[in-house]
Amino acid sequence: MTTNRFYKNRFQNELQFKFFEEQQSIGHPLELVRRFHEYRTGEKITASHVTQAEQQYALTLIQELTFEGALAFVDYGVKRAKAGNYAVNTLSGLKTYYGDFLKERETLAKAKAAAVDRIRLEDAKSEAEEYDFFRRSEADRLFADAPAAVQQSIETAALAQARTRSGFSGNSAGPLVLRLERDKIIYKRFGIPTLEEWRVNKMH
Repeated sequence: MTTNRFYKNRFQNELQFKFFEEQQSIGHPLELVRRFHEYRTGEKITASHVTQAEQQYALTLIQELTFEGALAFVDYGVKRAKAGNYAVNTLSGLKTYYGDFLKERETLAKAKAAAVDRIRLEDAKSEAEEYDFFRRSEADRLFADAPAAVQQSIETAALAQARTRSGFSGNSAGPLVLRLERDKIIYKRFGIPTLEEWRVNKMH
């Protein structure tokens, strides 16, 4: 069972990493190109209208500036082009303004700070979701390993708590409510590693 959990956790981590990698190399570049054309024309475009060259240049910008920095550059470049009546039709057409943009250190610094905040929030959300999955999985495991009499007592207590907290009567408490109350009882009775303990365990 321990081995299965190990491979399941590793598989989930690999999926999360793959999603992050694809978001950086595909999702963000596409979004950047879409934003460029929306700023330029005021109309949205679909991914099918994005050329490979534009997507590649978008990826280059993101790698050099971060996604937020690249968005700031696109906004800056389009405004400069409109002010000079320069008809820029592709993302790479903004290259002429790249040098000037880099001189705007304050703008770039703010964009990088926004990137740090975004990554921190995304990491915190991902960790919270992973820890929540761990807690629910542990609750399932502990409940399955418990003797039948203990399982019955937990389910009875969970139903009673669901009725008290939510005003349910009879057996009308929904499965989600019962599951939440059951897990609370399991956490209290058997103990589940705290977030800090879980973090430490992940490192070993």
